[in-house]
Amino acid sequence: MRPKSHLLADEMKTSLSATTRITLSLVAIVLTILLSANLLGLMPSDREAILRGRESVCESIAIQCSVLASRGDLDAIDTCFQATTSCNPDIQSMGLRRTDGSLVMATAKHDQIWSQERSTASLSTHMAVPIYQGTERWGTAEVSYSPPGHTSWVGQYVHPLLAFCVFCVLGTLVLFEYYLRWGLTMLDPSRVVPQRVRTALDTLSEGLLFLDPQGRIVMANQSFASTVGNSVEQLIGTSATSLPWTERKEIASSPKDNSASTRDSHAACADVLADGQSRQGSFLSLQAEGNSNQNFSVSASPICDEAGRQSGAIASFEDVTRLEQKKNELANALQSLRLSSEKVREQNAILEHLATRDPLTNCYNRRSFFEQFDIQWNSAQRCGCPLSAVMVDIDHFKLVNDNHGHSVGDTVLQKVADTLQRVVGDRGIVARYGGEEFTLLLPNIDLADASALSETIRREIEAIKLSQLSQLSVTASLGVSSLSQSPVSPQDLLDQADRCLYFAKRNGRNQVARYDQIHGDSSLSADRVSSRQAESMSPKKLIPYPAVTALISALGYRDPSTAAHSRRVADLCNEVAHGLMSMSDRYVLETAALLHDIGKIGVPDSILLTSSQLTQAERNVIKRQERIGLEIIRASFASDELSRIVENYRRYFDGRDANLGPEGTHIPLGARILAVADAYDSMVSEHPYRVAKTSQEAIAELRRCANTQFDPEIVDLFSRIVGCQESEVFSSGGITKETALGIGHEIERLAEAIDQQDVEELRVMAGRLSESAAHRGAPEIAAKAIELEQAASSDDDVLGILQRACELIEYCRATQSSSIELAVSGQP
Repeated sequence: MRPKSHLLADEMKTSLSATTRITLSLVAIVLTILLSANLLGLMPSDREAILRGRESVCESIAIQCSVLASRGDLDAIDTCFQATTSCNPDIQSMGLRRTDGSLVMATAKHDQIWSQERSTASLSTHMAVPIYQGTERWGTAEVSYSPPGHTSWVGQYVHPLLAFCVFCVLGTLVLFEYYLRWGLTMLDPSRVVPQRVRTALDTLSEGLLFLDPQGRIVMANQSFASTVGNSVEQLIGTSATSLPWTERKEIASSPKDNSASTRDSHAACADVLADGQSRQGSFLSLQAEGNSNQNFSVSASPICDEAGRQSGAIASFEDVTRLEQKKNELANALQSLRLSSEKVREQNAILEHLATRDPLTNCYNRRSFFEQFDIQWNSAQRCGCPLSAVMVDIDHFKLVNDNHGHSVGDTVLQKVADTLQRVVGDRGIVARYGGEEFTLLLPNIDLADASALSETIRREIEAIKLSQLSQLSVTASLGVSSLSQSPVSPQDLLDQADRCLYFAKRNGRNQVARYDQIHGDSSLSADRVSSRQAESMSPKKLIPYPAVTALISALGYRDPSTAAHSRRVADLCNEVAHGLMSMSDRYVLETAALLHDIGKIGVPDSILLTSSQLTQAERNVIKRQERIGLEIIRASFASDELSRIVENYRRYFDGRDANLGPEGTHIPLGARILAVADAYDSMVSEHPYRVAKTSQEAIAELRRCANTQFDPEIVDLFSRIVGCQESEVFSSGGITKETALGIGHEIERLAEAIDQQDVEELRVMAGRLSESAAHRGAPEIAAKAIELEQAASSDDDVLGILQRACELIEYCRATQSSSIELAVSGQP
């Protein structure tokens, strides 16, 4: 067991710092040297010099007194004493004593001082010098001195050697402590570190700092020195807080700490030095040259000695500047992507609105009207509410176009549309059904109120005046029906209103006809429907328009260009069928036109998107899918009339490919109209393997094939209606509204894949968009989509993928903006 003295020494060692222990050791050494020098007599002293000086003074006094005594000049002796005392502060008193012991003269208190200290008199403090008169002794000169060495107040109480030692101890203790604290900071601890260890530390890419308990740098590796722009030697001894750190706010990296914290270098290291707990993931910035900042992730841990006492800290600095730049660029790219995607969504909403509107009159178009009609029909059936429909037809509109030109005709259409929307307001829906025909849908309005509203509309239309043609008179005929007249379907209700419209036109025009008032007119049906439409008088199966919309939407997702072609063909069919077919028959024909290519949903992309002429094998695949499309229509709607149109529209009029099927006028009228419209739109549309024909060239080709492939009467009627009008394509790169909207929807799905960070889905969507854009006639968008697909396929960094996605979305957004501007300005 160790002695208690040893244990006490160990405790003192742990309680005193290294600097203090070194200081005490040095003080002990200095004191030992001084005492040894004094013991050996090597300590320099002025005692002997003082005594010799005093003896010289006394001898001088004795000589002067002897001379003056021989003369008997006592006054001169007194003057000599006074002068000597004033010039020598060590002299306390002086006196002249005769040989018989009598004091002849003396300075103040001499007798008292001399007699009190006589017993302790010594040659150093009391000196008696004999005075002779001639050869005989006359007396004695007495001089009392202060003790030698007692030149300060301390010397009066403490032995000079002891005072000297105490002073040396205290002085060296303070000075050594200060000097060592400063001097040790100037030492380079790295010199005591083995070279192989220093080399290993310098090879680290992370900066390393070793700090003492006061936060001063005692060692740094080369990486940190290069970062701050100083040498390792310049950093030694400096405080970590003196470096140009700047504060940063970051989200704590620890999953247990979700709060935001502010960290800088000296705060993180100070915390470690204060509580001895490690810190990880703190962030700081260091201001570098050019006012640029370098960002670091800081981790700090305490350094402890063998006894477990903390003696400093080590801090590592991982340079995350490039990572921060990437993070900021990524955040900016995501923000730009969100803004562009949001803009695309807004423009999609605008395009969807424009897609529901007739571009010339801003009324609902026919397909949007059917969607609204189906909703209102079902609602009225459920709640038993009234629902009325009105058909409006401008009287003698063909003469307006023929006599005044199509621009005046367009103005008349716009004026009538404005009147209809103003009078109806929010009480119903106004749609342009086709040509000069308009349709009104009036929810919660019965037949009587609908008839009164129609009369108001008729008068308002009659009051229309054109500033450039004041003599032009505009009138309209209107037919009104309602659910009270027991229609079996929405198409039947429109058919009733259409019969009323025909009745109004046949009976003088510019009037309103109600279905309950003409229902008994037996000649109406015979006059309205020709003999070649007799089959249309049979009861028709209900064709729900939402189902039609669902199928055409599925086709649009699979092949947008085919869906756009189907919509254009449906518009052409409706224009040609006006005046030839009843409203319900026209609805069936339009449905057939929309769905005639529905079988292409199953055609492979290799055939669907080919840029060359189809081979015979590929044609066989197309024909097989056409049969599948017919089966889809039969299974979905169970409408024999609809199925007959789709089944027979490809038959030649002259019967060369009859295959036991109908020929000539035995082919359903709707099928003959669809054949002409489908061929025309295919010829005037751009294809990868064929240049589009002009409208004149396409009509010429239709005329050439009349009597063989097409019904000559339909071709002649189609030519008069279509004339020389160009295909409804935007001038800006050939992008239609449907194309811009379709691409916009694909961009929305692509943006969703980015939001979900699904790179594989993003690659698939980019590839699909590139094929779709190329097929739609948008090669620039296709090229951008290919770049994005390649970036996603090559495992490019996320930032590169996002930048390419931003470029693609921004280009699509600009294309949409151009399409919207053209649509709003009045182009189709």
